[in-house]
Amino acid sequence: MRDDIGSNKGIFGTRNDVERLSQRLRSRFMKLHLEEYTYEEFIEIVRKTYRKKLAMQYGIRLTPKTLEMQ
Repeated sequence: MRDDIGSNKGIFGTRNDVERLSQRLRSRFMKLHLEEYTYEEFIEIVRKTYRKKLAMQYGIRLTPKTLEMQ
C-alpha cells in the first residue's frame, strides 16, 4: 500500500455542468467559480506561460523582471 497518497498532493478537475456528476463524486471536490478574465489578462497569461516554456526548453533562467517584459 502506498503511504504517500494524500500527503500534500492536489487533484483538480473541471466541468462546465457539475450537476451531471454523481453526488458521491461531487462530494469529494470543492466547487470554485472563477470569473472570466479579460482579453488583456488572457494575453498576459499566454506571454508568461510561453516565456516559461521556452526558458525550460532552452535552459534559460528567468527572473521576475524578464517575466514582466513585453
